[in-house]
Amino acid sequence: MEPMARLCPEIVTLPVEGEGAALLIECRGESEEALHAAIGDVCSALGGTGIPFTSAAGFTPEAFRHDPKDSGVFWDARKVRAHSSHVCEPRVSLE
Repeated sequence: MEPMARLCPEIVTLPVEGEGAALLIECRGESEEALHAAIGDVCSALGGTGIPFTSAAGFTPEAFRHDPKDSGVFWDARKVRAHSSHVCEPRVSLE
């Protein structure tokens, strides 16, 4: 839980019981500009949905992580069944 709590500090404040969901999004681009455009498209699409979130970054480009170590934490977390989860910073990569 420590790596996830470092990346998503709000996770420790969530109730143990109740419903929740996590959203993990991977964006790729053949260039820095293409990657940022893909991230922008995702943020625009999610921003108008009304989906609630607990991440302080919300549906903004700042929510996307670029460090492979951080990305690995999120991808590993999807393998673990938790009592509750939340929308948190998605994964991105530049190809």
